Amino acid sequence: MLVMDIKKLRVFTSRYAHEGLAASGLVCVGITAFPPRFPLPYILRENLRLLAPTPAMLARARSGRLTPKAFETQYERLLDRVGVERILTTLRGLQGDAPGVVLLCYENVTQGERCHRRQLADWLKRKAGLTVDEYTKPARPVAVGYIRRSHESDQRTVSLATQRTAIERYATEQGWDLAAVLEHDGISGGKRSRFAALDAAVKSHGARFVVAYHLDRVARDAAALLDWCASAAKRGIELHIVGRGRTETATASGYLTVGVEGLVAAHYRLVIGEKTKGALTHLRETGRRWTRVPPFGWAWKDGQCVPDPAEQAVVAKARALRSSGLSLRQVSAELAAAGMLGRTGRPLSAETVNSIVRANVDRA
Repeated sequence: MLVMDIKKLRVFTSRYAHEGLAASGLVCVGITAFPPRFPLPYILRENLRLLAPTPAMLARARSGRLTPKAFETQYERLLDRVGVERILTTLRGLQGDAPGVVLLCYENVTQGERCHRRQLADWLKRKAGLTVDEYTKPARPVAVGYIRRSHESDQRTVSLATQRTAIERYATEQGWDLAAVLEHDGISGGKRSRFAALDAAVKSHGARFVVAYHLDRVARDAAALLDWCASAAKRGIELHIVGRGRTETATASGYLTVGVEGLVAAHYRLVIGEKTKGALTHLRETGRRWTRVPPFGWAWKDGQCVPDPAEQAVVAKARALRSSGLSLRQVSAELAAAGMLGRTGRPLSAETVNSIVRANVDRA
């Protein structure tokens, strides 16, 4: 078991502040009494306190009551009590399908600071023959791509594949590691909640750059776009547009440029929305198909909205129950008791019952 674990296991050591870990693909694991409180540019999978010196040892060492040699002796006794088999099994489980595990603490050994992580590395070499190197790969700038389209059809806007390819090429030209490409398909550029997902991706990968195909892919809401750009700048994050480079709002000219483009994009979105709303209203008023899912009680037939007999019976019953003074939830319960369920085979929700009883009877 021990030999098998060693063959599959790759372990490194490093310090919490190593920015290159975000793009390393390694599973980051702390081996300190307490994990860091400062923000990390990567996800800390776990903090293995069983491999950390005890707070009492650390306190005595800092006060000078425990010599470096005595500290090393006590720490090795701690590792011996845990056992090499248990340690290897734990690390192998944490590694999973990742290329390796990196054990982290605070000290900078490259500047000569003493650190228990290198003592642990020496101990693993002696006890199990496992070589544990210090992770010294220099950090490359990390970027996150963002692609979006409002419609599912490639003919209506630039395809997601085209956006992704252009972003990948741009990141390569800049010498950046493209950690991820966040994709929003069929989502409006006016939906502000998208920025939460983008910020989460940036934080997760420790990215310094966000790359988009075009500014209107980031947002079609001028106020939201300007707010996010200002927030990103405060966090040291740059927005880059393929073919244009860095976009900023810190200067008056930059603010004006982004603001005008954002207003034009927002105006286009609003115009399209007005035209779409008008067209759908016309279709609805003429009894023609205006949506993929027909209202409850109705069905599509040859492009026309026609009554569905089974669902119309549910509608009539719901209105009668509601007229008798029952609440929406009581109406739903009475319908379910009578075997009148929704299209999913479950009782109608209070919201659906409300829409049924308030719907236009003369829809057809």
